[in-house]
Amino acid sequence: MHTRTRIFVLPALLLCASVASLAQQAKVRVEVAPPQAYVFVDGQAMGEGSHTLALTPGEHHFAIYNYGYAPQVHALTLKEGSNLPLKVRLEKTGEDVAGPWGRIQIEGAPRAVVLLNGKTPEYMVGHGDEFDHNFLWKQQLIVPPGTHQLTLMEKDKEVWSGPVTVAANQRVIVDVAHGSKQTVKPWSAGAEIKSLPRFKAGIASATVAVAPVSSSLNAAPGQVNCGQSTQLAWTSKEALHTSITSDSETLNELPATGERSVQPAHTTTYNMQAAGPGGIAKSNATVDVNNAIQSSLAVTPGEVRYRRIGDKVVEQGSANLQWSAANADSVTLEPVGTVTPAGQQTVQPAPQQSKEGTVDETQTYTLTAKNNCGGTETRTATVHLTAQSRLCRKSPWAACSSPPAIPISTTPQLAWSAASRKC
Repeated sequence: MHTRTRIFVLPALLLCASVASLAQQAKVRVEVAPPQAYVFVDGQAMGEGSHTLALTPGEHHFAIYNYGYAPQVHALTLKEGSNLPLKVRLEKTGEDVAGPWGRIQIEGAPRAVVLLNGKTPEYMVGHGDEFDHNFLWKQQLIVPPGTHQLTLMEKDKEVWSGPVTVAANQRVIVDVAHGSKQTVKPWSAGAEIKSLPRFKAGIASATVAVAPVSSSLNAAPGQVNCGQSTQLAWTSKEALHTSITSDSETLNELPATGERSVQPAHTTTYNMQAAGPGGIAKSNATVDVNNAIQSSLAVTPGEVRYRRIGDKVVEQGSANLQWSAANADSVTLEPVGTVTPAGQQTVQPAPQQSKEGTVDETQTYTLTAKNNCGGTETRTATVHLTAQSRLCRKSPWAACSSPPAIPISTTPQLAWSAASRKC
């Protein structure tokens, strides 16, 4: 009896849990136009066309994409049970696309969303069932010649991803069901097509023509001195993401066309990348930075005189220093100190020798100029200094003082006069 009760209680508990789980779901009907549009919820590929979704209650982000149409993104807060339907009608955008052409045919993944050259929903170009045969009612993905990164997704699962190289007027078949084998065949029809709309679909046919991505980057001026700025100007077409990078900075999520002032500290190459479903276009511009410093230092006259008697300087010549330093951020002039990039100053050289005697010295002035770009330059100039330094002569009396008054007539040999005094 006890065992029989356990057998019937367990299914009842499972049934109650299942019912409770269903009650916690939020249901919403998503209706899209065109009917081939693909629905993403919270970044996951849910499927193409109109259908009812069962989600957890709360806020969700719905994104509806179809190549050749402006996408729509909606944030909805869903409650348990049924919710009001989300009705989305996309509007066409973009001009017709011109060749040259290549074609990609995808086999073995009819329900997968097809992403080209990116792995986020905006790189969506269609789904597998739109590009999987080459019969009377053609289903074809037409792309610019080149190498494209193809990604197939179902919900949050990556079915396959890899490069596909397509030449002009060739058809590449990617067979996902058989190890993603790629087969290349001629496609003569590509040479006959002049232009195509971005999206065209019938009852059993579909054609998606993906526009090529282009980019252009210029820098003016292309050569600057250290500390000067240059203007980067760029333009891109059919790109979803545009960036410019260098070895010192990265500019992301740029508009399709724009300008930006930059101040490179050394010769720098700026690399632009524009990415979209139609490919990745790259361009670059190099700015040459001149860090060379042009400096000069002169001193006139080249020789000055100096005379000192005791503690008194009786003669001190002067010289004029004149300097300049172009393309420099900091300038020092030793032994003067920090100076402006261009100027002049009067100096009065003094001998290093302190003892009595004749002086023959050279005074050196050193100009050092630097900039923030690693440039440096040094200049020197010299002044020849001739000098005499004498102390007062020792005498029976105090040095350099008047002697006692002694009559000249009585002691002529001790006569003292200003003319005989030497100091």
